[in-house]
Amino acid sequence: MEKNQYQVLMIALKKILKFKKINYSQLASKISLSESSVKRIFTSKDGPFGRIEQICEAVGINFYDLVKESQDVFRFQSFEFTPKQEKFFLKNINHFYFFIQIFTEQMDIKEMKERNHLSDKSLFSYLLDLEKIGLLELYPKNKYKFLVSGNLSLEMSPLAKKLTRDNLDWMAVKVCEKDVTKDSKNGVFINRQIYLTQKGLDSFVERYENLYLELLNTAQREEKIYPENKLFPIAYFFGLFKGDFSNKKIPNLTQNLLTKGRNHQMSL
Repeated sequence: MEKNQYQVLMIALKKILKFKKINYSQLASKISLSESSVKRIFTSKDGPFGRIEQICEAVGINFYDLVKESQDVFRFQSFEFTPKQEKFFLKNINHFYFFIQIFTEQMDIKEMKERNHLSDKSLFSYLLDLEKIGLLELYPKNKYKFLVSGNLSLEMSPLAKKLTRDNLDWMAVKVCEKDVTKDSKNGVFINRQIYLTQKGLDSFVERYENLYLELLNTAQREEKIYPENKLFPIAYFFGLFKGDFSNKKIPNLTQNLLTKGRNHQMSL
């Protein structure tokens, strides 16, 4: 059974308590609760993230360390596409996005139809194709049951590489259309080349990883606090690697262009 983010964080927190040799009774004393209340916190399916932060502080870790630990738990619950499924989605990328919307985003059939303006025939065809490759079991009236659970892991598969290229192309168009370099309401985009030592690069990457965890934490908080109509999707890209934007090979001019250059000189 798939666990939500709260449950996964609590599993990770249990591992940390065990490592630090802190039992429920000792933790209850630290956060001024009864032992039975602490047990309920750890066995609940959901709860306030503020309580998790309180426990983190009590046992001497920060929330970001807990999120890092929980990523290992998430990996145990992940699944990958089979070669057959991967090959199908590479040829039928719209089917992949359809699957993501009903599986990851958990959109129901009515939402799918309204959002994508799908006909009943198209909707059925998408679901039937997903059944054929073993991702769901289809029932009458477009009811279905997923045959996979957990978090989808693409790693750097051919499909993941295609999605990365498509996403970067999409981002380039958005940056040029919205001009996010000047309008902070649309986001931020920075395109620069700098020079760093390996030590400077390592230090920056470490700080970026912490910033990424802070971003995830903020997203989790706001999803719990605000209604859906107050939230909007954010496209997030970050790249920092050794390379030189200006290191382009300058080709020889064609004979035609060389001739034009000589003719221009002679006319001066």
